[in-house]
Amino acid sequence: MALTDLLPFPIPSVGKIKLALGIALAVGVAATIGILMWQLHSVKMDLAQANMDKGKLTTAVQTQNATISSLKKNNAAWVAAQGELLQRFKELTNVQLQANKETRRLADIFAKHDLGALALAKPGLIEDRITAGTRSTLSVLSHISSGHLGDTYGGSDSGEAPSSTKSGSGGAAAVQMDGNH
Repeated sequence: MALTDLLPFPIPSVGKIKLALGIALAVGVAATIGILMWQLHSVKMDLAQANMDKGKLTTAVQTQNATISSLKKNNAAWVAAQGELLQRFKELTNVQLQANKETRRLADIFAKHDLGALALAKPGLIEDRITAGTRSTLSVLSHISSGHLGDTYGGSDSGEAPSSTKSGSGGAAAVQMDGNH
C-alpha cells in the first residue's frame, strides 16, 4: 500500500498545483489591486471634499475680513460723527448758558422797575424797547434754529444783545430806568 492510497483525497499532479497556485496568486493580486483602487478612490473623494471645504473656508475668511474692514470704517465714521455731535452739544450748551445769563440780567432789571407804570408815563419809550427786544429775541431764535451758533447775538459772541433798534438807543439791553417810574 502506497501512502497516496491512505489519503481520503487524491493528490493532484504538480501541474495542477502550479495552476492552483497561479489562480490563488491572481486572485490575491486582483483583490489587492481592488482594495488599493477602493482606497485610492476614497482618498480622491476625501481630497475633493477637502478642496471644497478649503474653498468655502477661504470665501468665509474673505467675507469676514471684508466685514471687519467695513466695521472699522464705520467705526471711524461713527467716532468722527460723535466728535461732531459733541462739539455741537458744547456749542449749544454755551448758547444756553449765555441765554440763561441774559435772562437773569433782564430779570434783575425788570425786578427793579415797574414797567406798567413806566409804560403809562412814557408809552413811546417802552413800546420801542419792547419791539426792539422782541425783534432781537426772534433773530436769536432764528439763528439758533438754523445752526448759526457763532453769530447768536447779531454778530457778537460776547452775550450782549444787538444794539440796532428803531430809536437807536441800544435795544432791550439798554433800557434805562429812572428812579421815578
